[in-house]
Amino acid sequence: MHQRQFAANRKGEVFVYDKRWQTDPRPKQPRGQGYERHLYSILRHDGVRSSEIEDQHFKKIDSAASTCLDLNPRDGFKHWPVLAEYAASLILRNPRSIDCMQLNSEPLMTEMLLRMRSDLEFRRRIESRASSDEEFEAMMAAIAPGKVSVKLTREASMLFNFGALTSVTETIATCEWVLMLAPRDSHFVLPDVPVFTCDPHSSNRSSAGLGSYRNETMLPLTPHKCLVIRPPDEGKPGGFRVRGASSEDVREINRRSAYASMDRFFSSRPDEQLRKLSGEFPPRPAEQTFISSGDVTVITNLVDNNFFAPVWPD
Repeated sequence: MHQRQFAANRKGEVFVYDKRWQTDPRPKQPRGQGYERHLYSILRHDGVRSSEIEDQHFKKIDSAASTCLDLNPRDGFKHWPVLAEYAASLILRNPRSIDCMQLNSEPLMTEMLLRMRSDLEFRRRIESRASSDEEFEAMMAAIAPGKVSVKLTREASMLFNFGALTSVTETIATCEWVLMLAPRDSHFVLPDVPVFTCDPHSSNRSSAGLGSYRNETMLPLTPHKCLVIRPPDEGKPGGFRVRGASSEDVREINRRSAYASMDRFFSSRPDEQLRKLSGEFPPRPAEQTFISSGDVTVITNLVDNNFFAPVWPD
């Protein structure tokens, strides 16, 4: 649905810039470009795959978003809640985010279970959140004294991400939003990781959180429109405004899209500069860096901020 906004012809095809194979871009149908079988399905007790999350939740989010992706700039504020939920879903349902959640959660949950043995107050707080006494007792029985290791399935990681949808939506909705409009001679591209955050004011590698000060988050909507989001200044509410982008702004945002893409990005037209850009940044697997301090281990997803320049209007 989102890729079709970037259609290059009446067939709804998009030009695919492949970072891995470096082939010349050709128009292709979106159906095969962003697809992973059973990514959001749940294996039921009877062994049957259920598409409940896709059918009852994500399809509704996508359907609502499809009516406002190519929004009239003057109507942007009206579509704000819909786009906030859609952006949150894109962050949380992306295969990269699911894989990162799986890797990040295992040491965190292992530490939590060990702490339940030694910290009575923490144990009481966890017990109050259990759905039943039986569930909590089963959890405690599974913890061997002094030794425990949690291994999450990818399905469990997807469910964790899905459970965070409301809180991430609320975070995005409180940010400042700028809808940037590309000039006629420029166009935005769509990465296979549609929502990307960096700190363009920094020359260092750092983790890029959605709500971190000075970070800019982008979401290309169409070849001519891109949302740029950042946390509001302390004590100030977020807001929505429209701004014309310069050709330099569009090139900067497309550079971020090329960097953010795991394997490919999509365009409404062939462009030699985009072909060169697809070879500038290698395919980007989920990168994990472990930082330990005492009994705490933090896993960060790092971004090379030195590649980027600010686009947020002064």
